[in-house]
Parts: sequence; C-alpha cells; structure tokens
Amino acid sequence: EIDVSITTDTGFNPITSTEVTPADPVQLQAEYQQAFNLLRQSFYDQAIRAFQEFLAAHPNDRYSDNAQYWLAEAYYVKREFDMALSEYDKVVANFPQSQKVNDALLKRAFTLHELGDIETAKSQLQTLISNQPGTTVARLADERLKLINASTASSSSPIN
Repeated sequence: EIDVSITTDTGFNPITSTEVTPADPVQLQAEYQQAFNLLRQSFYDQAIRAFQEFLAAHPNDRYSDNAQYWLAEAYYVKREFDMALSEYDKVVANFPQSQKVNDALLKRAFTLHELGDIETAKSQLQTLISNQPGTTVARLADERLKLINASTASSSSPIN
C-alpha cells in the first residue's frame, strides 16, 4: 500500500492553481496607476472607463477602495453629480474600513450641496466636523459649511 498523503500533498494543483491565484500585485498596481494617470491628465471619460473596468476585474483588491473613490471624483469633476453621489456611496458601503471613507463622506456632502440639497449637506458636514475633530476632513467640512451658511444668509430668495 502506498502512502498517498506524502505523494499527493504538494500544495500545487496544476489544474486549479491559476483559478485561485490572486491578481499579480505588479499588474494590479499597473492597472490602477494607468486609470489614475488618466484622471490626473484630465481624461475624465477614459479614467471613468478605466476605473470601472478595474473595479469589475478587481472588486476587492488592494486598490479597489481607491479606484472606487477616484471613479466618484471623476464624475464630480465632470459635474455629473447624481453619478458622483452614487459612486461615493459605494465607497462607504463596499469599503467601510477604507481610509477613503471620510473623504467620500466629505465629497458626498459637497455633492449634495451642488445638487441643491442644502439641509442634508449641512447636516452631513456637521457630523463630519463632530466625528473627525482636528482632521483635514473636519477643516474642509467647516470651510464648506461656512460657505453654505454665508451664501444662504445673503440669498434673498429661496433656492428652488
């Protein structure tokens, strides 16, 4: 009788090994960096497509939270605020432990302001200021809140 535990337990299965191997980290970074470079070069439509393709191929990899955030940013810069809002929400929902969550919450509030939802924007900015004291996010939230308050105080007619 042959002891099969010695002969078959090699840790390598040539049939399934390519199916379970995680993405090559170098390739993953290159794909992410390519999309990010398009954004930095102001090729927003191409960046959106590249980030969408990246997220479809790598929904939970090392750069996925950043890709999701920058996808939202590309929409924001294009002033496609409904799409930006949806993509910022995905950062919060899909990557709750990400360092990008507070940035996404901040930009979500900015987006609501752009869409004219002043009260919700103000409320979310107040929450960020309270929950993130002393951070850049809190400072930026406070600056936007002051801007909103100044513009609504000087406005003689309600925003429709």
